[in-house]
Amino acid sequence: MSLNPEPRFRRKTLITAMMCATLPGLAAAQGSEPKALEALDVTASRGQVASEATESYISGASTTSMKMELSHREVPQAVTVITREQMDDFAQNDINDVLEGTTGVTVESVETDRTYYTSRGFDINNFQYDGVGMPAVYDNVQGELDTAFFDRVEVVRGANGLMTGSGSPAATVNFIRKRPTADTNASVAVTGGSWDKKRIVGDVSGAVSESGAVRGRVVAGYEDKGSYLDRYNNEKQMFYGVLEADLTDTTLLTLGHAVQTSDTDSPLWGALPLFYSDGSATDFARSTSTASDWSYWDNTQHNSFVELRQELAGGWRATGTVFRLENESDSELLYQFGTPDRQTGQGLFAYPSQYDLDVEQWVVDAYATGPFTLADRTHELVVGVNWSRSETEDESRFDYNYTQGVFVPLPPLNDWDGNFAKPDLVYAPSGSD
Repeated sequence: MSLNPEPRFRRKTLITAMMCATLPGLAAAQGSEPKALEALDVTASRGQVASEATESYISGASTTSMKMELSHREVPQAVTVITREQMDDFAQNDINDVLEGTTGVTVESVETDRTYYTSRGFDINNFQYDGVGMPAVYDNVQGELDTAFFDRVEVVRGANGLMTGSGSPAATVNFIRKRPTADTNASVAVTGGSWDKKRIVGDVSGAVSESGAVRGRVVAGYEDKGSYLDRYNNEKQMFYGVLEADLTDTTLLTLGHAVQTSDTDSPLWGALPLFYSDGSATDFARSTSTASDWSYWDNTQHNSFVELRQELAGGWRATGTVFRLENESDSELLYQFGTPDRQTGQGLFAYPSQYDLDVEQWVVDAYATGPFTLADRTHELVVGVNWSRSETEDESRFDYNYTQGVFVPLPPLNDWDGNFAKPDLVYAPSGSD
């Protein structure tokens, strides 16, 4: 191998020339008189910063894991934040859409209106609203929870028992609500999609009082859509109102209420049969649905909260929240079961039923956070108390003949059009109240 010293010589010459050219500038700079720059004070808050209008897919801080305003690098667990910008860009209009695009989370739709969320092999049953824990009574979500009310969604994967009661190895999902803005903002979004989907959402925010000490925000929306499934239709209506008031320079009071209805006609209840009676796999059309034309599944959620935040001396802050969540579900469904014959399609039977569910939950959450000094080091401390209560009413009704094992045979699924006489669903041998 031969070495050519010529490139090294040229490189050294170039560097030396650059240094020589720089020296006169340095001398001139040293000879000029120093100039005092005007002082500039920069202040900012690490947390409680809205993600909307940032045009960003990341947020500066998260409070889901510790109630402290920590950067994502400081959180000892894996954190994913889905911002308002991302939800708008990808048309993630409901929580199913959001979590389907979240790393490490699986969305399992049991039918059309019942969904399970899992992470690391376990069901996700820890949910928060603005950091206030609201455990799920059941491990599934009924209906569709719209994202129009939320600024962002934070997902912390792994056990989070410090802030959510009993820890779960799955994940914690934190819904961060939209808050009023000091400046007046208004927007209307109109979208459409496949299967006659129509959606409109209006959002108005700004100061209510002349001084700007009282601010308000209203979000309202409507959505109607069909499906690739026969006879299926879903209609959603949503409203969210929130009011903020600066009681003093250091005291902030927030009141909010949201209501959402998700009404579905001809929803699925159970799955299509997988095998024929001879053991071979079925092959139905993609649009095949077992729902009857009278089936429905209506879900309503009421969400109310009062929050008081007080800034204290020494960088401390105290926050108290009273939160009420009510989920109502009313449905009349048709379940088809059996193993059809491959040639005739016969062998399926009907099992109609009615279900009413009302879950009311209350949470009172109070905590304080701030810095303190110990052993010549500054530490952050969170101290608080949490109380919750849940009441559940669950009723199931059936037709008497079906409870006695007398089932009505159904036509083949390939000929099924949803036409089935609705029975009297009044008998409740195994319902609960």
